[in-house]
Amino acid sequence: MSRVLVKILLAPIILPMIIVMSLLSLMITIVASVYENVAGLPMKLVGICILLALFTKSWLAAVLFGIILAMGYLVVILAAVVSSLLDAGRNSLATFMLSR
Repeated sequence: MSRVLVKILLAPIILPMIIVMSLLSLMITIVASVYENVAGLPMKLVGICILLALFTKSWLAAVLFGIILAMGYLVVILAAVVSSLLDAGRNSLATFMLSR
């Protein structure tokens, strides 16, 4: 009885949270997809610059280009992690609301 009462009292708070989490997850997924498509060519160019720097023994340039490349990949990985955490939170709230 008390669990149903808690659900009824928390429903006005939890339902908007589920909607906001869903929208944030969708926006992050769209932005990450656009970023992957837009940043694909520059990332390949940075990879070529790394190879050229290694062949010409410009170690500092190779390290700097490697850091730039790693930061680009880190952005995509971070977006995927945040999106999956939002999905997990949304699913746990939805499961709480739909449980008996």
